[in-house]
Amino acid sequence: MLRNDMRRSAMAIPFFAVLFVLGAGNVFAHQAKEDWKDLDIPPIEVRKIVPHTDTLENGLRLFVLEDDRLPLVDISVMVKVGAMFEPADMAGLASLTGRAMRTGGTKNRSWAEVDEAIDAMAARFRTWIATESGGAYLNVHSRNLGEALEILADVLRHPAFDEEKVEVSRAQMHEEIRRQNDDPVRIAVRETMKVLYGADHPQGRHPTRESLDRIDRSALHDFHERYFAPNNVWLGIAGDVTPEAAREAVEEVFGSWERRALDLPAPVGVSASRDPVIVFAQKETEQTTIAAGHLSLRESHPDRYKLQMVDHVFGGGELGTTRLWDRIRRSEGLAYMTFSLFDPGRLSDGRLLAVAVTQGPASGKVIRILIEEFERIHEEPLTEEELALAQSTLLNQQVFDYEDPERVVRRMLQLDYFGLPADHYEKAISEFQSASREELHRAAREHVHPDRLRLVVVGDESKFDLPLADLGYDIMRIELE
Repeated sequence: MLRNDMRRSAMAIPFFAVLFVLGAGNVFAHQAKEDWKDLDIPPIEVRKIVPHTDTLENGLRLFVLEDDRLPLVDISVMVKVGAMFEPADMAGLASLTGRAMRTGGTKNRSWAEVDEAIDAMAARFRTWIATESGGAYLNVHSRNLGEALEILADVLRHPAFDEEKVEVSRAQMHEEIRRQNDDPVRIAVRETMKVLYGADHPQGRHPTRESLDRIDRSALHDFHERYFAPNNVWLGIAGDVTPEAAREAVEEVFGSWERRALDLPAPVGVSASRDPVIVFAQKETEQTTIAAGHLSLRESHPDRYKLQMVDHVFGGGELGTTRLWDRIRRSEGLAYMTFSLFDPGRLSDGRLLAVAVTQGPASGKVIRILIEEFERIHEEPLTEEELALAQSTLLNQQVFDYEDPERVVRRMLQLDYFGLPADHYEKAISEFQSASREELHRAAREHVHPDRLRLVVVGDESKFDLPLADLGYDIMRIELE
């Protein structure tokens, strides 16, 4: 659960929970009888697919990849906007703007007319604004591409932010805040981001009732007006359309949008302490959720893929193949779930985390094991078998990144958006193939920091097997509202 959530957002937790339960069952029910080393698996060959790129005169960046296997088109949009740009005392402004753009109609269409048009095309359409970017997604039959682009352009350019719909979105966010402490995993997610980045950093800041109530429709209009301009938009199209036809259709609805000068604030640096600490949240529950880790590399760092391989062995690999799983789940039988997560940053530092969910009476022991395994992955080189399995698994996974045209286009949008080289993802293949135990050990020694661990523990302290103070860390206790 926490793994997928920390990767993207707390909203994904229920889906991951189902995926974890079903996936774990499959792993144990269908384990191959042969040793993986004895399987004769031909090498995976990845054929690089390059979308057609173009730039409109107004600065809008366009990426198109033709794929006529199905009469469908996927449209992906990225806008350089996000919670990183919202005022600290109006936390939630970006998210509320992103929600209300889709639901609040436009200056030319009421919200009902937008909904009716989307339904009539049997299309899927959503908009959002996250921490480091905003975006939209539209899936539609290729015969309706022109009409779909017209609606998309109208929503992006002329949102009306219907007052009634804004209040509906605000009420939904209020309800999310009211329920934010229902689930220990969601608490761990929130508090982990705070302890790593700081409560005032966009990555660690969360909306409150008070901050939401400061936001009126004029704030939504102003936020939109400041950041939505064609020279701040990346648009990708994948599916049953030629680059020439796509360019013509996009030009027709976006071409009149005038470019303008933008004053984009610089990304906020991380000022939170990096000293070791345990943040504890008391919650009466039978299980204890534990997250331990520290800030880590950015996507552009030369060791990014080496650390991914280290993390794969540590706890980020398939169930039943990692050090964390082998120690905590298989050998000790102490955790329902345990894994690690290396999430490289884009505009701010990334993070390396280890997570476990265990019974209350095993909490202290599991915390100690997590700390010990951080020390072990830092000190103990990968074995030949661990390296071979990581290489095989990660290389074979690469094929899925080039199988879906929509995903290929979306990844290219992201590279251009974040200023990364166009061959960034191809480097993963050569890095995985050529990595040596010595190189990975050097990366682990440089980028895994057992002496900087910041832990979040959510559970019922009365059930713990030992006092948290016995672990030798400073303890920071937080009250759950």
